[in-house]
Amino acid sequence: MITDVNLPVRVARERQRVADWSLVLTAADIEHDIRPVGHNWVVVVGDQDLEVALAALDAYDQEQRVAQAKAPPPIEYGPTYAALWYMASLVLFYLWVEYGGDSYAWEEAGRAYAARVVAGEWWRTVTALTLHANFIHVFANAAVGAVFGTALCRVVGPGTGLWIMVLAGAVGNLANAYLRAATHAAVGASTAIFAAFGALAGLQASQRYRFIANRRKAWVPLAAALAMLGVLGVGENTDIWAHLLGLIAGIGAGFAAAELQVRRPVAASERVIAALAIGMICVCWIVALR
Repeated sequence: MITDVNLPVRVARERQRVADWSLVLTAADIEHDIRPVGHNWVVVVGDQDLEVALAALDAYDQEQRVAQAKAPPPIEYGPTYAALWYMASLVLFYLWVEYGGDSYAWEEAGRAYAARVVAGEWWRTVTALTLHANFIHVFANAAVGAVFGTALCRVVGPGTGLWIMVLAGAVGNLANAYLRAATHAAVGASTAIFAAFGALAGLQASQRYRFIANRRKAWVPLAAALAMLGVLGVGENTDIWAHLLGLIAGIGAGFAAAELQVRRPVAASERVIAALAIGMICVCWIVALR
């Protein structure tokens, strides 16, 4: 029984909740009483234990709020076939360049030659994303890109998703040009595909970090992205640096997209934005062929 001045530290109607608080105070070796007051139960302590009792109970209540909280449902655009059409167009473009036109002229105009990119021919960072060395190359990229691209477009919308793939892929090619030898040349959509996977990882990491209960696990999607790079992005005749730089650019874009989603819902004009992304690729090719 407390003999000093009795001060209330918690009040609740549920007897079990008060019993839990009592266990916390008992574990902290704080003397206390539980007293009925009307329809409520009151936990009281001596005035000399007030501060330490409040600190112990506040810490316990915070732990309970975190443990019982649920992450808000993610904002998603919903089903979309934009990435599938994009990947199919890459296959058709390869067939047309290879068998229906001057393939050498197209490749010379669109390859991301490091020396030329550094010299200011920035459009090559985009056009190179649409060129491929052979049919196996384009087919493999289209198959993997359909999976990751569709997942990304479903979350952020077809327009935003395509812009992330193109711009982050172009940033990856740009950084690759500055880091590699002047004679290095890059082609292929794989840089954009790894950008899509990186964006998914960035979105997941941002959401987990924003939700305090999962904050300690925010690194898991980023680790998974690096593991996927090790599985799909490393091998003979692969541009490992382009894949890594595309992944990093995509992660940054994913964090930016997550922040954008918090500030506004997924735009209803995503189809228009997607058309603008395709239009930007066409403009880059027009510049390249001039």
